Amino acid sequence: MLTSLGIGNLQVGRTIDVVKRTCRVVRDNPEMNEGSPERVLTVVINTDRIRVTVHGGLVWRLDFTSPRFETRDGLHVGTSLSRLVARGGVRLLEGEDGLVVTLASHCGLNFQFAVPTRERPGKAWTVAHVVQRYGSAEAERILVTRCTG
Repeated sequence: MLTSLGIGNLQVGRTIDVVKRTCRVVRDNPEMNEGSPERVLTVVINTDRIRVTVHGGLVWRLDFTSPRFETRDGLHVGTSLSRLVARGGVRLLEGEDGLVVTLASHCGLNFQFAVPTRERPGKAWTVAHVVQRYGSAEAERILVTRCTG
């Protein structure tokens, strides 16, 4: 069950020691991200790999790309943009790799879509317009971060 903190013992804010004791970590290496090194673990659950970004010895972000992990109400990788928006409390954000959708009801979960995040100049960029144009697009990943709202 995917929650706003993560899944099982793999949760945002956990120490890496706890994660390494309770999860199957197959990789723990530094990677360059925007010119700065960051520590990244790869955790395997069943056959699925979850990318875990670490800051200060704590889990900072989880990156889920498998539809196997879902919330209690059935949201998962593969959920359509229109289904998320229909829930209400939606916020659309520009992400590095496309559109990011957050829901007030699922603080900490960030649904990422490979659709343009901006329209051409002079064209409205509203939730209704984005849904009309890309409503059938499916979430390609779910990033779990600390809830800030």
